[in-house]
Amino acid sequence: MTPLQTFRPVLLALALCPQTALAAPSDPLQADPAAIRVTLTLPEGIGLVAGSASLQFGATNGKTGVTTNATDALSDTATGQTHELRLTTPETAQLRGVQAVIAQWKAKGEQGRGALTVAFTPCLASPGAPIDTSMGLSIRFAETGPKMNLVDSTATLADFLKASGQTIAACP
Repeated sequence: MTPLQTFRPVLLALALCPQTALAAPSDPLQADPAAIRVTLTLPEGIGLVAGSASLQFGATNGKTGVTTNATDALSDTATGQTHELRLTTPETAQLRGVQAVIAQWKAKGEQGRGALTVAFTPCLASPGAPIDTSMGLSIRFAETGPKMNLVDSTATLADFLKASGQTIAACP
C-alpha cells in the first residue's frame, strides 16, 4: 500500500517585533489554544485519516538564531465533508510554551519570524473520488473571532498533490 501523504501548507508568517499589532482575536501569539479552530473542507469522496491532523507552530529569534517549535494534535468533528478541528489537549498544548518564549523575546525587543502550519493526511473514501474540485482551509484564533482563509478559493486538492509531488491512497 502506498504510504499516505501529509499536506503541510504554511498558513501564516508573523513578524515577532514589538511593533506588530494584530487584533487579539486574530493573533496566534495571544490566542487561547482551547479556542483555536481549524475548518477543513474536502471534496466529496475524500476523507481525513483519523488522528492525522496537527497544528505546528514555530519561531526563530532573529537576534540569537534560537528556534522554538511545537506540534499539537488536532481532534476532528466531521460533518459531511467539513472537518472542524481543535486541539486535542488544549490544557497541555505545546503551543503555550512557544507563545511564552515569543513573549519573552518581544519583551527584550528581539525580532523574529514565526510560522503556523496545519498538517493532515487525506485519503480516498470512495474509489475514483474527484480530487480536482475545490477544498477549503481556514483558522480562527477565538471562538467568535474572524475566520482567516488559508487557501485560495480556487485551490483544489489536486493542486496540493501536484505542488508537493504527493499521491493519495485509499482510506484505511
